[in-house]
Amino acid sequence: MSPAHTKMNDRNDTDDTDTSAGNYTCNDYRAEMILLSLQRRLNRPELGENEKKEIQAEIERVKAEMGMS
Repeated sequence: MSPAHTKMNDRNDTDDTDTSAGNYTCNDYRAEMILLSLQRRLNRPELGENEKKEIQAEIERVKAEMGMS
Protein backbone atom coordinates (compact mmCIF):
# COMPACT_ATOMS: atom_id res chain seq x y z
CA MET A 1 0.00 0.00 0.00
CA SER A 2 1.36 3.41 -0.92
CA PRO A 3 1.98 6.09 1.74
CA ALA A 4 -0.63 8.35 0.11
CA HIS A 5 -3.22 5.57 0.29
CA THR A 6 -2.40 4.98 3.95
CA LYS A 7 -2.82 8.68 4.75
CA MET A 8 -6.18 8.74 3.00
CA ASN A 9 -7.37 5.75 5.02
CA ASP A 10 -6.21 7.37 8.25
CA ARG A 11 -8.40 10.40 7.52
CA ASN A 12 -11.41 8.22 6.83
CA ASP A 13 -11.09 6.36 10.14
CA THR A 14 -12.41 9.30 12.14
CA ASP A 15 -15.84 8.98 13.69
CA ASP A 16 -17.83 12.10 12.85
CA THR A 17 -20.60 11.18 15.27
CA ASP A 18 -18.47 12.00 18.34
CA THR A 19 -19.61 15.37 19.67
CA SER A 20 -17.37 15.62 22.72
CA ALA A 21 -15.63 18.93 23.40
CA GLY A 22 -13.35 19.99 20.61
CA ASN A 23 -14.90 17.82 17.90
CA TYR A 24 -17.01 19.80 15.47
CA THR A 25 -18.40 17.53 12.80
CA CYS A 26 -20.19 17.88 9.49
CA ASN A 27 -23.34 16.72 11.23
CA ASP A 28 -23.01 19.53 13.78
CA TYR A 29 -22.62 22.08 10.99
CA ARG A 30 -25.58 20.61 9.11
CA ALA A 31 -27.82 20.80 12.18
CA GLU A 32 -26.80 24.43 12.78
CA MET A 33 -27.58 25.36 9.19
CA ILE A 34 -30.98 23.64 9.39
CA LEU A 35 -31.74 25.51 12.60
CA LEU A 36 -30.69 28.83 11.06
CA SER A 37 -32.85 28.20 8.02
CA LEU A 38 -35.87 27.38 10.17
CA GLN A 39 -35.36 30.50 12.26
CA ARG A 40 -35.19 32.63 9.12
CA ARG A 41 -38.37 31.02 7.77
CA LEU A 42 -40.11 31.72 11.07
CA ASN A 43 -39.41 35.45 10.68
CA ARG A 44 -41.20 35.75 7.33
CA PRO A 45 -44.13 38.15 7.69
CA GLU A 46 -46.39 36.23 5.28
CA LEU A 47 -46.48 33.04 7.38
CA GLY A 48 -49.80 31.84 8.71
CA GLU A 49 -50.28 30.66 12.29
CA ASN A 50 -50.28 26.96 11.31
CA GLU A 51 -47.01 27.33 9.40
CA LYS A 52 -45.44 29.17 12.35
CA LYS A 53 -46.46 26.38 14.73
CA GLU A 54 -45.04 23.72 12.40
CA ILE A 55 -41.74 25.58 12.06
CA GLN A 56 -41.53 26.17 15.82
CA ALA A 57 -42.09 22.47 16.44
CA GLU A 58 -39.34 21.61 13.95
CA ILE A 59 -37.00 24.12 15.62
CA GLU A 60 -37.60 22.44 18.97
CA ARG A 61 -36.95 19.01 17.45
CA VAL A 62 -33.66 20.13 15.89
CA LYS A 63 -32.59 21.83 19.14
CA ALA A 64 -33.34 18.63 21.06
CA GLU A 65 -31.22 16.63 18.61
CA MET A 66 -28.41 19.13 19.14
CA GLY A 67 -28.74 18.94 22.91
CA MET A 68 -29.88 22.56 23.17
CA SER A 69 -33.23 22.04 24.86
